[in-house]
Amino acid sequence: QNKSPQPMSSLAQFEELKARAESCLATSGSVQKVRPFITAMAETAVPVSTRYQHIPAENIIKENIAGKNQKEVRDSLTQLIKALNILVKYGCNLTNPNRPQYWRTVKYNNPVFKTVVDIIKGGRNVLCLYGYTNKMPDGLNFPDDVTSPDVQKVAEVATEVMTLSAELDLFTKLDPCSSLFTKNINLCNPLPSKDDVMSITKSQASFKILDIKKQDTFRKEGLKLLHHLKEGEKKGFGPEEVYAALQASGGSGVWDWLHSELPHVLEEICAMILLSKAEAKQAWITSEGNTQKAVLQLLSDRAAKLHVLMSMGFVDRLACEKALFISAGDLGGALSHLQRPLLQPLHNNIWKEQTNIHFDINHDDKEWLCCRLLGLYNLPSWGRCLLALSLLQQPDVEYSLEDVVQCVREHHDKDFINRILKKECKICFGSFPQRKMHSLTACQCSMCTECFKQHFTVVLRDKHIRDMVCPVCEEPDINDPETFLTYVSTLDVQLRVYLEPETYELFGKKLMEHAVMKDPKFLWCCHCTNGFINDKDQLKVTCQNCQQSFCSKCKKPWEDQHEGISCNDFQAWKRENDSDYQKQGLAGFLHDNGINCPNCKFQYALAKGGCMHFTCSQCRYEFCCGCNNPFHKRGCMYAQCTVTGLHAHHPRDCLFYLRDWTPARLQALLQVQKRRQMLFTYCCFNSRVCHTEGCGVMEQKDGAQFDAPCGIQTQEGHAGLCDKHYREYLVSLINAHLLDPADFFEEGELISACKRHKVYHDRGEEENDETYHTRLRQKLKEIPLGDKVPRKI
Repeated sequence: QNKSPQPMSSLAQFEELKARAESCLATSGSVQKVRPFITAMAETAVPVSTRYQHIPAENIIKENIAGKNQKEVRDSLTQLIKALNILVKYGCNLTNPNRPQYWRTVKYNNPVFKTVVDIIKGGRNVLCLYGYTNKMPDGLNFPDDVTSPDVQKVAEVATEVMTLSAELDLFTKLDPCSSLFTKNINLCNPLPSKDDVMSITKSQASFKILDIKKQDTFRKEGLKLLHHLKEGEKKGFGPEEVYAALQASGGSGVWDWLHSELPHVLEEICAMILLSKAEAKQAWITSEGNTQKAVLQLLSDRAAKLHVLMSMGFVDRLACEKALFISAGDLGGALSHLQRPLLQPLHNNIWKEQTNIHFDINHDDKEWLCCRLLGLYNLPSWGRCLLALSLLQQPDVEYSLEDVVQCVREHHDKDFINRILKKECKICFGSFPQRKMHSLTACQCSMCTECFKQHFTVVLRDKHIRDMVCPVCEEPDINDPETFLTYVSTLDVQLRVYLEPETYELFGKKLMEHAVMKDPKFLWCCHCTNGFINDKDQLKVTCQNCQQSFCSKCKKPWEDQHEGISCNDFQAWKRENDSDYQKQGLAGFLHDNGINCPNCKFQYALAKGGCMHFTCSQCRYEFCCGCNNPFHKRGCMYAQCTVTGLHAHHPRDCLFYLRDWTPARLQALLQVQKRRQMLFTYCCFNSRVCHTEGCGVMEQKDGAQFDAPCGIQTQEGHAGLCDKHYREYLVSLINAHLLDPADFFEEGELISACKRHKVYHDRGEEENDETYHTRLRQKLKEIPLGDKVPRKI
């Protein structure tokens, strides 16, 4: 038969627990993991020599526990336990796999070591057992040749220190009057015997049972109270109010009690004392539902507050009680109520409408002037008043008193203040203080308030939104959409403040018009200056403003013959069948093929001859009327461009270059390219034209309010046009049929075109003129013609 296992002896059990504790501490360095083993070891009865093999436990106790009475003994015992726990912490730091950075040293001036460990005897000896054997003037160190602590030994010593701390902790939980505690506080006695430890253990278990029962009771009561508080929150009652009601109602029917009984209780309290219901309720809550206690407290508080008010000189007791009633018992509010009638004359004098203050800056008494400045303008110091006087009394300088006071409040440097008081307006060249100057976000130009208002008022009333730039430097370039949006968003804030409301409304309208013009369905009427959105897909469009019709594609006035045919076919029909159109000749052709703005698509019945720089009156877009490329006032989008002034980049077939060619040279280009039908076209116009003394092509005159005929003398063979407009007509035919003028470039023109396009143009050593010119023409023809050049036939 198998025998049942014999129980382990106390010594064997203790040795096994100790081995486990040391192993756990050596591998983890965690006090929490070791604590169950330590507790079991403390409750196991073994001889002292077996329990403590490294530390002198009996000497540590005898040397550190002292006192004339039980309280002093208990205090010294507590202090020793605290020191032992810190020593355990030092040991765990050494056994922890992630040791602290400064594990090799323990400094004497460390606050924890100095106030807890070093005040007990034997603490440094324990540290020496850990390995801190090198004693220095300022602390204990590991020897220099030791690279890491002896983890196993540290774990053994730390385990004994934890065991001693746990055993001493048992004594602190004993009743001081018990015989067991009295017996063991005799410092000459050894550590507790086995019977003492068993008694301590039973007492501890008894205390734990009582604590568990008490905690369970507290938990149930707490959960019940928490339930009431949550329910009260849903019903609109505060937690203090609910708790007081629970005390007053005995815990039953608390919600009915709050609704029915509490108002009567508060009325009873108010009837006893002249006070508001808010005061009565607060006192009732503070007294936790005890009405009698609340009344006594209110009487005491009210008497104290009346005493304070009457001691301040308010002798009318009824007036003081009324003030406290109105202010709901607030002493400060009652004081303000009592003082208000006394301060009323002063308030009336302060807040009455002030007349203009006369301030004689040339007064002889400087101190009187400084006192006036301090009193009237609240300057921060006497020195600032003297600074303000020195600025106002400068010869040949006229500053306003308000401007000087404003600057002196913010700055103390006289030279700096003089600079900010004399800012020059770049428009009217007047001097103004900096606070009356304005600058836009796109530049550093400054202008006075009046010039700022006048400039933007005129622009909003009479000009285009693209003219809303700085009047000094014309920044920014608002043709760029991102720049435009950023600029107008900040400008809006300034205009809202300084412009009249009706003028500011124009800003919003112009922004809306600007946005509408970007719609692909937006059209300009060719009969008037009205623009609108056309949602229809028909060619015939009727203007809502002038009620006249035009074609949505070619923008020409509508005629019945245009119905059902394309714009090109309709234009060919007019050339062949419309006698009025034939009489106009090439002037009519140039009129119908005028200038179209590439930005807003507005059409101008104007010739292109003359200056190629054209500014659209509708959107202020600046472009070349020969190739539709934009004009740049400063830097442009071409990275290699070095031009900083007004310029545009023209393709080689632009009128900008071809207008300098003679008519014979332009005709030769048309003939060589074998476009006989084009020659026939302009010859037909030649035969039908009605010759007059002056050219009848409409063009834009500088300084004139209206467009007018050219008026220059016509020449024979130019179809009733002046030389300038006849060349324009020939160039339009060249552009319409995509003819490349590079075939007729002379050497100088070839080199210039190559330079413009960054094409290598140096002549080879063995190249003759023909080979050289042919190579350059081939390189130029690799570059496309202008993609924006108008090409109408």
